Amino acid sequence: MNNVILSFPDLLKAIRKETGLSQEKFAEKLWVSTMLIAMVETWQREPSKKIINILSDKLWVNSFSLMPFLSIEEVKDFDNLSFIEKKLYELWSWLQKELIEKKSKLLIS
Repeated sequence: MNNVILSFPDLLKAIRKETGLSQEKFAEKLWVSTMLIAMVETWQREPSKKIINILSDKLWVNSFSLMPFLSIEEVKDFDNLSFIEKKLYELWSWLQKELIEKKSKLLIS
């Protein structure tokens, strides 16, 4: 399995990079400080409910769509996952791709 699921900080950074926005401009779009974006992206601060809700509103998704990425652990042995775990992994991988490649466009439109 070569689909890697990103943690929330890495997902936030990937969404920002897909938009082509600097941390400062991205923060302005989310109505938060540049420092908050920088700290979340570099794992120095846990994402707050506020930033999750704002980001989900801006991406036109429910906040629960971002929740799986808050507690992601690296999957070292995909073959040993249960059928359901594999399906969830595939679903989250697809959702992450949609958030980065398609929904991020809403931040710059």
